[in-house]
Amino acid sequence: MQRKFAFALLAVLTLALTTLAQAGSPKIKKYRSFEDFIKGESKGIAISYEGYLSLAPNVKAWFESQSPHIWRIVQVGKTFYAGAGSPAAVYRISAQGDTSTIFQSDAAAIFALAADAQGNVWFAPSPGGDVYRYRNGDVQKIASLDVTYVWDLLPADGQVLVATGEPGDIYRLSADGKAEKFYESKETHIRTLARDAAGRIYAGSADKGLLFRFDASGKPFVLYDSPQSEIFAILPRKDGRVWIACASEGLRRPTPSGARVSLGELRIEAEGREERAPRPSVPSPAPSLGRGNPGAVYLVAVNGVAKNVWEGLRDRVQAVAPYADGSILVGTGDNGKIYQVFPNGDINLLLDLEPAQITALLPLADGRMAVGTSNLGKGFFIQKTRVREGEYLSPVIDAKINARWGSASWRGDGSIQLFVRSGNSEKPDNTWSSWFGPLTDAGGATIQAPNARFLQWRAVLKRGNRQARLEEVAIGYMQENVPPEITSITIYKPGVAFPDAVSEGKKQDIEAGNNRNSSSRPRSSRSYKRETKQGYQSVGWKAKDPNADELTYHVYYRQVDSPVWRTLVEDYSATVYSWDSRTLEDGKYVVKVVVSDKKSNPPGQELTHEKLSKPFVIDNTAPEISPLKLEKGSEPRVRFTAKDAGTRVSSAYYALDAQKWQLLYPDDGIADSPREHFTIRLPDLKPGKHILTVKVFDENNNVRYRHLNFRW
Repeated sequence: MQRKFAFALLAVLTLALTTLAQAGSPKIKKYRSFEDFIKGESKGIAISYEGYLSLAPNVKAWFESQSPHIWRIVQVGKTFYAGAGSPAAVYRISAQGDTSTIFQSDAAAIFALAADAQGNVWFAPSPGGDVYRYRNGDVQKIASLDVTYVWDLLPADGQVLVATGEPGDIYRLSADGKAEKFYESKETHIRTLARDAAGRIYAGSADKGLLFRFDASGKPFVLYDSPQSEIFAILPRKDGRVWIACASEGLRRPTPSGARVSLGELRIEAEGREERAPRPSVPSPAPSLGRGNPGAVYLVAVNGVAKNVWEGLRDRVQAVAPYADGSILVGTGDNGKIYQVFPNGDINLLLDLEPAQITALLPLADGRMAVGTSNLGKGFFIQKTRVREGEYLSPVIDAKINARWGSASWRGDGSIQLFVRSGNSEKPDNTWSSWFGPLTDAGGATIQAPNARFLQWRAVLKRGNRQARLEEVAIGYMQENVPPEITSITIYKPGVAFPDAVSEGKKQDIEAGNNRNSSSRPRSSRSYKRETKQGYQSVGWKAKDPNADELTYHVYYRQVDSPVWRTLVEDYSATVYSWDSRTLEDGKYVVKVVVSDKKSNPPGQELTHEKLSKPFVIDNTAPEISPLKLEKGSEPRVRFTAKDAGTRVSSAYYALDAQKWQLLYPDDGIADSPREHFTIRLPDLKPGKHILTVKVFDENNNVRYRHLNFRW
């Protein structure tokens, strides 16, 4: 089926695009994976890790508080309780959403909230060490601990374990308020507590991000040392493995005056405990969130080996809860998305809520999920049924340059409608076209949207006799042909050669010529083997083409004072060319490189661009050396002059009686001009016959020898 669809798609796109009076090759943008779809916007649409879109679960609005943040939700029978901020408050909420306030204080928030087996509700405001119990309609302060923060409460066996910060300890609190220290850690904060089916206690810390496990005697064992700085949620599984949710940027903690609180990476402002903060009549603005590291979700094995299942996702982890089939739900910040994460690492985007922060998740016995949000502080129920209609908005397709849009094809099942629009601004605005559609032919519907650089598609899925499911979308388009450009030309030093490049560049690429979709990207000169070959000259260039067309080059040369261009090479595909410059007379030359995109465009629609090099010298003639003159005196001296017609004299050497070559400097001390004078001093010359040999090099490594036979 996949092959048939792909074949039909290509056939339709080719037919649609070849009818356009437009150069270039068609391009096809496909969406068919989780990574493709997750970049868009979903409203009532779920995205499967298998790579398809479907209708999301129904979400029912439940309650709306006067607080900007809902941090925790617990259930007692048919009644719910929510810990909120800022300021700190505890709400009593019916299943129908009727809300009343049972507690309010000057503190920043209620992070610690739990219900015990007897139906009592325990909570603690932060900052501060007070722990309260709500029972039979009354709120009672049970204990005042000498700590700065209470982060979590865990009822167990008629007692309550209390996780604290500064110091990072765990207290055991009896029903009558007697507190004893259960564990004194070296961490600054114990952020979260949990209990597994076997009764073992787990704790997560902040600062070093440690996961503790306690045996029946209360002895701790560090099961996992997280690379994150904070573990703020723990979900033990029946099989002994443990889910943990982590934050990575550290805590910004509330202090008794003008404080900040961090839950994961979500921060809120507090007025302090000495002076009561006025209760806002309207929700307060969103807290400062930052967009740093999104944290992590790990599944930790019994032996402490952990797997991070959150890698690659940008949304920030803020709440977790167990879900169906051994999976968990992860509520995120910034964009209010809820993901379903499986133990093997597969991830579904379950739904996308309008509130920006998902800060509380509570699974219910009937299969629903209670959700608490921030900005604003609201409550929702995730239902077991699916929405009747959902909409998905694709990421914007960027054709890089103005494009003509061909056809849209899609594959799926059920009721699916597709719409398209185009524009020339990166973000869609009122300058874009209106939506065109719904498109009717899934096998290849012509796109009516105007020519433009950007395009966006929208899919509407509706509930019907069959479950709506969109598995793949393909958009065909063709860029307007834009001229290629030679951006730079490099003249290499004489003697540098690239024979492999010349061999490759002259080959006729028959396969590429027959396949318009092939795009040959030439290698740079750096990727070819460089050799040294006397007399060779090389020229390299860089070229770009906005259409990514296959490019060919024509290279010409002429002497600077000549109007006639002569051909070095034509229909060349590499970006560096070498030739034996000894076939040319010495002189000053320029090179012209002409680039063409003719291989990727129909005849008559190709475009070209040309660029001239800077003048350079071809000099294959060795320097001239005047006759060597012996001067007799207190010590023998030999003088001579060397000159070169094309370049400078670069170096000179002499050898006496066929011995070792000695470097010789010009009389002015620097070999930097076409004409240089040299003097050879021979202070220790022995009487008899001698032969003196000199050799002189020019800048192009041409060399000339001269000899002098003499008697001393």
